[in-house]
Amino acid sequence: MKKFFYLPLCFAMCFIQCKEKKDIIPVGIIKEIDVIEFSVPGVAEENIIIGKDIIVVNLPENYSGGDFIKPNIRLAKEYSTRSDLINGFNFQDKKLSLLLESTILGSRSYTICVIPFHPVKLVEAAKDYKIVIEPDASINVPLTLNGTSETVSDSGKIVYDPILILTNKTTGLVATRINGEKSEVNGVKNFNFKFPPNIAPDEYTADILWGTKKEMLSNKIVVESGPLKLRPGSWNMLPDDKYFEISGYNISSKEKYELTIENDFLETVKIPLTFKNSSTLSGNLPKDIPTGNYKATYLEGGKIINPIDHEITILKYMGDDNFFIRDYSNQPVLKIISQPSQKKLFQSTMGFSLDYFESVKEISRNEPLMAYINRTGAFPDKNDLVLVNIDTRKEYTLNYTGDFYGIFDGFVVFLSYKISPDIPDGKYEAYAVTGSNNDRSEKYSQVLSIK
Repeated sequence: MKKFFYLPLCFAMCFIQCKEKKDIIPVGIIKEIDVIEFSVPGVAEENIIIGKDIIVVNLPENYSGGDFIKPNIRLAKEYSTRSDLINGFNFQDKKLSLLLESTILGSRSYTICVIPFHPVKLVEAAKDYKIVIEPDASINVPLTLNGTSETVSDSGKIVYDPILILTNKTTGLVATRINGEKSEVNGVKNFNFKFPPNIAPDEYTADILWGTKKEMLSNKIVVESGPLKLRPGSWNMLPDDKYFEISGYNISSKEKYELTIENDFLETVKIPLTFKNSSTLSGNLPKDIPTGNYKATYLEGGKIINPIDHEITILKYMGDDNFFIRDYSNQPVLKIISQPSQKKLFQSTMGFSLDYFESVKEISRNEPLMAYINRTGAFPDKNDLVLVNIDTRKEYTLNYTGDFYGIFDGFVVFLSYKISPDIPDGKYEAYAVTGSNNDRSEKYSQVLSIK
């Protein structure tokens, strides 16, 4: 059976009238127009590319205008512009945008990229480099980038910083592309290129790529292995999460790596680690491991590896350098228990002395007990600490006193609790209980001894 659809009379009349009047464009049809013509004296037409929202001007080697361009611009009748760029402009190290306006089609903007014939100028002559793989492995390159402060890649994307391309001299293949980080020293632009931890020890050539233009930086960069360094992990995992990765530098495929996790309630568990590449090890937690907080220790060939200092400092003193296996994702974590007398100092990587509170197991009832509780969301009304006597299993609830101790400019806050006289000396498990739903943390990783 055929089905018929009836249009409202007013819509049908409009449709008929629109068909009769050729100068009226039906709704839903967009008229295609040429928005802009852009030319530059002394620059061939094929060296100027006009895209959807970008205009690229490739200057010839013999361009006589220096750093100045006076373009000839013609716009479609639907558009106008009030931009000063139509009067000519200096393009060196400038971010340029041409805004077009239309009461009919709305405004649109074109980024203008001007690319001289030799846009990359090295301040220093090409030289050899030797790089040892470590956290701060990098080279600093003073160079001048001529043209606008933005350029364009082969794919038509805007580019803001140069790229260092390392090519393996043996295979001829590109090994890595490193984005530069800009700084300025005495008016000279410097770009720092930080080497990735997984680059293979070998010999490379290096080119500076700025958009589509390349300049050789070095015909010989020798990359060598350095000492093994691992970053500490910090894992907030759920019971079904078993896979984890550890990153680092100079990991060897020939060595045996392991991770041990432990707390005061579980014997040490040794987990084999699998070599993934020179900067990554992977592993899986045992299927039957209970929820809880675990201290992590790294081993190479049976020997303990101390994680690299500049990565572990803040993590360590926030209690974050361990495994936290929780029942649900927003379950609070009781990370550190301490007391005011345990305030210490450590030297940061920036040379500052910073306060921290050392975790303690031996608790003096003569001073407050302090707890760093990590949780999501706003600060809850309830922040209790529950102590469970290991021998009698009796629970004691310590209410937050309202006092607190902050470290790292208040980024980490320890809440204060008074140990009441009715809590007998002995050994205790500790839990945090927070919020109106009485969310209870996993038990603290250490047994507390109150005296």
